[in-house]
Amino acid sequence: MSRLQDAYRMVYNDILNSECGLLVGKYDAKNGSKELMYGIDIVMEWIAYRVSEADGDAFSDLFLKNMSESEKKVLTNNNWNGIIKVQKQKVR
Repeated sequence: MSRLQDAYRMVYNDILNSECGLLVGKYDAKNGSKELMYGIDIVMEWIAYRVSEADGDAFSDLFLKNMSESEKKVLTNNNWNGIIKVQKQKVR
């Protein structure tokens, strides 16, 4: 591995171990921007692919999985809110 790859590996590991979920696809899907997340993904994948193809592929999968889970939480919460509203209406 070259010195440049070592440097990218350090940055990549720092990103994975940081507490900033945004860098790995976790976001507030209700109030956040999906387009911004795709922009972050492009930059983060570029860094991961500079380390190795396997790291790039793994990071891409991780990021999209986390984004999808963030979006599912919003859908689940919206469904529960709808059910609660219906139940309140029935009680009245």
